[in-house]
This record gives sequence, C-alpha cells and structure tokens, in this order.
Amino acid sequence: MTPFQAFSLRVYDQCNDPGRSCIFVFTYILFINLRKTSPGFHVRSAILHIAVLFDMQLDIATAIYRGVTRYAEKQGNWQLTPLPAGQETMLRKLAEDDLLDGIIAAFVSDGWAASLPRHIPMVNTSSLSRMSTMDSVTVNDHAVGELAGAHLAGVGLSRFAYVGVPAAVYSRDRRAGFDEIVRRQGRQSPVSTFDFSPDKLPSLTRWLADLACPAGVFCATDMIARRVVECCRELDLAVPGDIAVLGVGCDSTESLLSSVQLSSIMLPHQQVGQRAAELLDQHLKHPGGQTETVSLSPLYVKSAGSTARGETGKSLSARAMAILSAGLSVGMTVETVVKRLGVSRRSLELKFQRETGVSPYRWLQRQRVRRAKELLKDPALTIAEIGGRCGYPVQQQFSTFFRRETGFTPRSWRATSQPDAGG
Repeated sequence: MTPFQAFSLRVYDQCNDPGRSCIFVFTYILFINLRKTSPGFHVRSAILHIAVLFDMQLDIATAIYRGVTRYAEKQGNWQLTPLPAGQETMLRKLAEDDLLDGIIAAFVSDGWAASLPRHIPMVNTSSLSRMSTMDSVTVNDHAVGELAGAHLAGVGLSRFAYVGVPAAVYSRDRRAGFDEIVRRQGRQSPVSTFDFSPDKLPSLTRWLADLACPAGVFCATDMIARRVVECCRELDLAVPGDIAVLGVGCDSTESLLSSVQLSSIMLPHQQVGQRAAELLDQHLKHPGGQTETVSLSPLYVKSAGSTARGETGKSLSARAMAILSAGLSVGMTVETVVKRLGVSRRSLELKFQRETGVSPYRWLQRQRVRRAKELLKDPALTIAEIGGRCGYPVQQQFSTFFRRETGFTPRSWRATSQPDAGG
C-alpha cells in the first residue's frame, strides 16, 4: 500500500471524529503540498491512483472490487483506493486536489458526476439512472427480467406479479423484460405491479392478499424478495406453494435472514468490475473518444426454496423451449439447457426433434431470427441494441448471424421489409 493510499484510507476513517478533524485537515494540506513540491514524493508518472467508490450493497461492492483488483494486478502500476458507499465528499475532495488519476464508481446520476473535475477519467458501474457523460458498465437488466419470467413460467405458474422500485432504471428495465417474456409466452398480461419502499409494508401485505394464487412474484432485489416472504408469512400464504418468490443478486445476507431460502438471479458483478477497469485503462492511455455503454448478461438463476415448486405436467420439450425462449438475450446454449434439465444432450435432442420437427439448436436460432425481425421494426432501437437482445452483444457477430440466416444484413432488412414480413 502506498503512502497515498494508506493516508487516504485513514482520512475517511477518521474525518468524522471531532477530536481529530483539525489534525487531519492540517495533515491533509501538508500531504498535498508534499506531492506538489517534493520531487521524490510525487510519483504520478509511475503510479496511477484509482479510486473505487463502492455500491451500497456489500455483496455487489465486493464482487465489483474483486474484478477491478484482478485487472489492476496485471497492470503493475495501479494503486487502488477503496471508498465505502457514502464517502462521496471524500471522493470529491481527493479529485479536486488532483490526487486521483481515475475513478470507478457507482454513480447516482450525471448531475452528481458533473461536480467532479472533468479531466479525470471516470467509469460508472451503477444502473440507478442512465449515464450519458461517461462510460458505463452495467448488467443487462432487460435480460434479467426475461430470465425471471422464464424461470417462474418453468415451475408451472401462469399468474405473475412484480415488486420493484420505479425510480431506479434497473428496476424499470427488469420489469420491461419480465413483461415481455410473459407476453411472448402467451401468459397473463399486464403483470400486476407493486411499487416498493420500506415504509409501505402494510400496503405490500394487502396487495399480496389480493393476488390470485398460485402466483409467481418477481422482485427487483433480494432485499425486496425477503420482505415479500415476510409478508406472505403474516398472511399464512405458503412460499412457494401459494406465492413463489424470485429475487435478484444472490445476496447471501438477505437469503440468510429470509425464513425461506431465496431463489435469485446471479449477476456478473465481478465481470462488471473487470470490464470497468479495462475501459478506464483505455481512457488513461488514450484520453478522449466516445463514451461507451457495456451491458453484461445475467449469469443464471440460483434456484432455492422460494420457487421450488417442481415442473410436473410439462413435457421435456416444453421446459426446454421455456428456457431457450428466456435465454435469447443472454447467449443461451443447448448445453446450458441440458444442465438445467438434468438430462443427456442426446435424450433432449431426440425428444425435441420428435415433438417439434427440428433440433433444439435450430429452434433457438429460428427464435432469434424471429425476435430480431420483430425488434428491427422499432426505429428507436439501434442495431447493436437489437443484437444484444438476441444474444449477440457484438454488433458484427449479430450482423453475420442475421445475414447467414436471412440473406440480408439487419440494416437492409429494416429498410426493405414490409410490416407483415414473416419469421
């Protein structure tokens, strides 16, 4: 740990202690003067000082920091300064005093980020709002919602509800993906929705009491999922018999506190941290350039007690199609389906071919083409966004796939297709 890193950690640890605040202010000023005036002390050209402002959720913060650390270790000249959530004032102070070379942070908004010096490269890792002034690396929350819909449909449910936080972009995107997969599978529409806040637990309880059972409730976070389980207990509603509950984030603390172990969607937060570090490094080496937004697909559903209803009554092919349909935007493979269903690939392919007339792979590719054509009718979506929703996060790969399957590039198909173009 460098003197800079050790000192900055001590500053934010002690700055709230009234008995030491004056001493630390004086020492902080001295520290800055040393960096500016002592040739041997200012090693900015050799060492890059990177601040990492944590997310409010400890599990997320730890995973992202692990990813950043993994990339930093390969560089050899990065010194990381971790700042706990809530230390925005300290981050601003370090930045204004020119003590940072780069910042990776869970920013709340462009407005807050604008208060920091603009010459310092920054990368956002939060989906609370849409950022336009800097690079962002976040989770594909639309795909999170799709994965949730497929999982709840896959355990035999036909009624669905969503509990989210409407002020947060990630929550709205998760609901949109959830709505889409429910609608695509010909299920209930619209999905019943509750806007959550900690002071609305009595209202949440009444809302749950009015749901027709059995139902699957998708929650924007594991914290909300735990609260839903608590409310179900108050109402003597069985989880998952009456209400199946699915969260997001695989938060170990929330699952531990829940009376029923939570099923949850595992997110790629370590990869978010590593990719954010890569983008920051690009800006450090090549300042300027266009801002970039990277969305990483969710990993998988970690199934546990809160959705353990079983899948009786559904054929193997039907369960496979539900999983494949949900995985269009997350790079789903037949091998993943085989593992989820606990069968051999040969057994799945034989039964699938017999019931549908095509292999699981060909069925999946046809669904991707059909979905791509549907999305290409929307002029508001870019080719890159459409590729991401069809399982091809790299636009060139999507264009190659679409041309191989249809004989057209996505752009030419969009320009020439008729509204009634088939799939």
